[in-house]
Amino acid sequence: QIFENGVLQKTEYFADTEQPFTVVLLLDLSGSMQRNIQEIKAACLAFIDKLKPNDKITVITFNEEIRVLNRDMTDREALRKEIKKLSAPQRGTLLYPAVETVSARFMSRINGRKALILFTDGIDMTRTMIGGVEPRSNYRTSLQEAVKSSSLVFCVQYTNESPATANQSQSLKYVANDYLDDLAKLTGGRVFSGGLSRSFLSVAEELRH
Repeated sequence: QIFENGVLQKTEYFADTEQPFTVVLLLDLSGSMQRNIQEIKAACLAFIDKLKPNDKITVITFNEEIRVLNRDMTDREALRKEIKKLSAPQRGTLLYPAVETVSARFMSRINGRKALILFTDGIDMTRTMIGGVEPRSNYRTSLQEAVKSSSLVFCVQYTNESPATANQSQSLKYVANDYLDDLAKLTGGRVFSGGLSRSFLSVAEELRH
């Protein structure tokens, strides 16, 4: 049943249809991801293979810098080559600035059905990396830009049991979980965790309908 201003509306037709979409895959390639870079690359390649010919995709990586892998959203072969060359150097995670920048400068300019797929453990190190001062991009401002971009945001949370993440305080992990939950909830997306390849394929199926 569909209501408008409390009044039941007559439903003439309802169906599940597949529509093309544009997706930006935003990958956290900070040092904590180094041990699992091969799995990350394999999952990204499998995700690309699930796309239909009229879908478009851009892959953007971030750690202390943001890097756009491909400007041509339709050249899948060139993108595969770039993904195979990816590495995760020992650098920190500027998560909030990455989400805010990509939402404002990329997602907001895309027309039609669009989604931002964020792959990360959810831990932001911005304040630590800039000496503890209040950063321009933070939890709140990054959420605001994501909502303003009118994009669905799907978060693929990857928990790495390396020494780097094992030493993270429990409070950081709680904040990470809350941030990804808020990001997905406010934009109409979802949070996926567990098997990396399975999570990416689940996102592809959900975007399809």
